[in-house]
Amino acid sequence: MIDYLPLKRFPGSRKPYDDAVNSVCQECGVGCGFVAYLEQGRIVDIQGEEGHPISRGRLCARGVSFSGLLNSYERLEKPIYRKSPKHDPEEFENWETGLDLLAERLKRTRDINGPEALLIGCDPEAGLDFYYGAKRFAELWGTPYVINPLDEPPRIHERSFSNSLCYEWLNSACILLVGADPASTHPVAFGWILEAQRRGTKIAVVDTRFTATMSKADFAFTIRPESENAVGMALMKILVNQESYRTDLIQERFLDSDSWLESFERMDIATAIELTGVSNQKIEELARLMVKTQPVQLITSKMLAFLKGYGIWETMVEAMGWSRVTGGGWYPLDSGRPLIDVGKDIRSSGKSDSSTTIFGYSDAKNLMAKADSGHGAPIKAVICSGNCIDDYFAPLERYFDSLELVAYFGAFQNQTCSISHLAFPAALWPERDNLYFTNDRVVCWAKKIVSPKHNFRSGLYFWMGLADRLGFGEHFPWKTDQNQPDHRAFCNWVLSQSPLTSAFNMDLLESGSADARLITWPYVADDSQEDQRLKSLPVPRQMEPTFALPFGEIPDKDPDDSYSFPLDLEFPSVISRSLVPDFEQYSSQRPGATYNLQLNPETAESLGINTGDIIYVHGARKIVEAVAWINRATPRGMVYSNRPIGENRVLVYRKGESSEAALSILKELLALK
Repeated sequence: MIDYLPLKRFPGSRKPYDDAVNSVCQECGVGCGFVAYLEQGRIVDIQGEEGHPISRGRLCARGVSFSGLLNSYERLEKPIYRKSPKHDPEEFENWETGLDLLAERLKRTRDINGPEALLIGCDPEAGLDFYYGAKRFAELWGTPYVINPLDEPPRIHERSFSNSLCYEWLNSACILLVGADPASTHPVAFGWILEAQRRGTKIAVVDTRFTATMSKADFAFTIRPESENAVGMALMKILVNQESYRTDLIQERFLDSDSWLESFERMDIATAIELTGVSNQKIEELARLMVKTQPVQLITSKMLAFLKGYGIWETMVEAMGWSRVTGGGWYPLDSGRPLIDVGKDIRSSGKSDSSTTIFGYSDAKNLMAKADSGHGAPIKAVICSGNCIDDYFAPLERYFDSLELVAYFGAFQNQTCSISHLAFPAALWPERDNLYFTNDRVVCWAKKIVSPKHNFRSGLYFWMGLADRLGFGEHFPWKTDQNQPDHRAFCNWVLSQSPLTSAFNMDLLESGSADARLITWPYVADDSQEDQRLKSLPVPRQMEPTFALPFGEIPDKDPDDSYSFPLDLEFPSVISRSLVPDFEQYSSQRPGATYNLQLNPETAESLGINTGDIIYVHGARKIVEAVAWINRATPRGMVYSNRPIGENRVLVYRKGESSEAALSILKELLALK
């Protein structure tokens, strides 16, 4: 699957269907575009959208098969109630009876145990409207406990997160993956890594186990569990000790360095080596690779956010300057959402005196310890979506028997549903309107593909109905004239709660989808707008339909490319070092040159090119300047570059010369027909 390239259909091979809906896959954070074909209101075919700039027509196994879940026999069809997990469930005919009972049980639990006895778990299956609704409800209720596996500790500077879209990895000289296995978890995004590698990018992988991603790496080693950030510490120590990089650059380039440098300076390489279990030689070899092949793109796992020293990755990209160049920076997987505070208006109005606390999986242990020590109310009620009980609440397992209330909002009859007192059937993402953020900081408005059954509802419906019964309804004012949740109005309000997204609105997102644009945050629509908070934010990116880099299937031999661009371009990693031992040395002696191009003597002579000449390297998508170097090890119909240019075939000519004349000469030399 990780080597898969999509096949384009022949004209006329598509069947006529009743309807076709363009949407975005939400099975993971990549955001692949696809087209769902419908027959009598049911999805009967799913195809990748070939023009989508991220996925290029590709879909992974989950993206192809998600429609099968819509009609699964394991789906929860109606709200249910049981006195205890030992009793058989009773079905309600409608939601209203179930919500009435849930509100009554919650009031009773709060009167006896206090508001902090409620724990809310948000599984990604339920969507952002359930999560943001849960945070707002928690503010009004008075509990600080909201657990979401997609969240992480507060970011140091959101500007360093995902500073590049994944197709920009083609411009990276080196990609370092730490604790991340996108070949298994994000295979479509991993396709860009393989494409970059094919063009000459070095791939390095550091992980606690041998992974599918590691099997494709140019350089890799395994480390001890939970020591990934320690590797970053050791790498940074080596990098700043290079003659070209000084420790003071951290202070110059990294904001709030005072809070970070103290712990960093106390860290020594010997300690990092002890923590990681790898030799100093291995870490130094990786550091040399990163210095030699820049810019570097760092890709880290989401789980590293909960380990000590997570800020080292942002420190590294800022200190080394990679965050300011295309193809460099930090890309933490599944971190493409801004931190939006949906309860600040409640606190400012005096309705709440404390904000909700965001927990990850490991923080459930801290919650248990807090309850055991008597410093907090023991958890007596749980509201959760998806399969939180089985997946994220494992450290709280011994409390399950003492829980007075478990309410479940989800689509399937899973382990969490089986121990719930009340269960409410949820609509899956193809059945509801969604605000969706991808790994690349792309913001999407994905309209529902099919209509859900009568009892399948959204998370916003759940929280609005519960808030109405508990006297909080005025703080959930997003309703249509038919007294149904207005997801469009709610999403507009959510986006307005952060300066990073406040310039967005649904009209912009919908127009972007219609024009095939990728709209990323932060976004500034107009420099003259009144909201001056946005002036201090990074330069916005609004991707247009056309790009400087390729997005379709790229054939190795294209007749048109052979005619207009007659020379094969390769990266020097494919050349035997024994044949060209001084290539890297020659490149390093030309510090002012971005590119150095190696040509065959016969090719260079026919074009009037000598070693040291400034030449143009002209491809189908870009033109760059380079310094020529003549070497007999280069085949006549091929040229080698010291770094990736992003082209497969090129035309080369001297600065000041005509490209048409050069093309005519090369056609004759290479006998192109």
